[in-house]
Amino acid sequence: MIMNSGAIALGITDNQDPEDLFGPWVSALLLIVGGEVGIYLGVKYSLAIHYISIAYFSSYFLVRGISIWLGGFTSEADLLIGLFTENDTPFLTWSHAIYSILILLLWAGMAYSYFKKNTSP
Repeated sequence: MIMNSGAIALGITDNQDPEDLFGPWVSALLLIVGGEVGIYLGVKYSLAIHYISIAYFSSYFLVRGISIWLGGFTSEADLLIGLFTENDTPFLTWSHAIYSILILLLWAGMAYSYFKKNTSP
């Protein structure tokens, strides 16, 4: 079968990658449907998504500010350098785990207080 350059540019060839389970058309369809579902949910629940994201960033910045004074929170730059280069990723300490758990607890508490306040009769 002779393929034109447009089909090759789209990734449609006779030689399908064995690791590609669905193929380019199914992958594109899943991306489009997933994007549409995301847009719908984002518009329908925009206020809730807004407050949940504010709660997360607020809790992260609060804990990150505390960790600057107390120490023990691994730098994001060190994590990214270790992830995308030949260097090893830095060892995460117990204090980093405690800070991460504290971020999640504060996030859940702020989101809960928002939903409790805005859904009460």
